[in-house]
Amino acid sequence: MKKKIWLVIIFAIGITWFVLANKFEDAIRTTYLPLLQEQQEKGLVTLDPNNIKIHKYRFTIVGKDFTAFPESDLFKTKLDKISVFYNPITRNISFCSSGEKLSFGSNELEVSIVNPSFSFTINKSFLKENKNNFHISLNSKAQELLSSTNNAVLVSDNGSSYGITGNLDEKTNQYSLKLTTNTKGINLTRDYFKWSNQLANKLFEVTPEDQKMTDFVNDFSADYYYIMTPGNSVDSDKLYY
Repeated sequence: MKKKIWLVIIFAIGITWFVLANKFEDAIRTTYLPLLQEQQEKGLVTLDPNNIKIHKYRFTIVGKDFTAFPESDLFKTKLDKISVFYNPITRNISFCSSGEKLSFGSNELEVSIVNPSFSFTINKSFLKENKNNFHISLNSKAQELLSSTNNAVLVSDNGSSYGITGNLDEKTNQYSLKLTTNTKGINLTRDYFKWSNQLANKLFEVTPEDQKMTDFVNDFSADYYYIMTPGNSVDSDKLYY
């Protein structure tokens, strides 16, 4: 008798999984792939449809050679492989790095992470128009941010997690936001300050007349942190802004 009950339960789970998997695939093909195509037409993303694979029974989409903001020199983001996982039970969506390189920017300001390891998760409420209750989390393992021009380490992260939770109290009509962070240590090197100043110059379009003063401030900032932090690094736990 017990064996039959277990067989019925397993059969029911299998049927449910089959139905949910087909709904997942249908939603991807009829809703989200057309939405992605719209974003490509607007020039916001670049992703060849032939590089998208749907693994419906794992509720996963894998995309290769993904680029966000391809026309921007400063905000261009390239990832050679990304996986998107949908949890049919919690209905959360997770974006996970699964490639060998993630890069930001272009030319002399381009920075990259080799073998990036991060996951970005949003709950179903965030995807709805009614965002009364939502949660967003970002988790990353130990990794380094490198300058693409000389491969110098700009930032080393020993592992971090961040979370944002939003809740609406319908009785008082007050909205509360909660931010949680947990870092195991982030080190900023001397090269980071030089790079960040170059980025600021690009963003604010520093004129040649201001360049001498800017170069002086850049060198002074880098030298200051180099002197103040033995080992040529700055531990984020000791920085307060």
